[in-house]
Amino acid sequence: MEPKHAQRLRASHHHALQHTPLHILNIPDNYQYMDPRLVLALRYAIDSILKIHLTTTP
Repeated sequence: MEPKHAQRLRASHHHALQHTPLHILNIPDNYQYMDPRLVLALRYAIDSILKIHLTTTP
């Protein structure tokens, strides 16, 4: 998600997202669906947000 997407979500769903944080992962949109590199990048980004350890294997 890019900042513009977060702004759109907040604008259209303000009440529902009022107390819900949105996280912008800053992962470029240049991967194919389920690309292993994308999955790994998502896992690391989510790990840093949730502060938990995720293994590199599913």
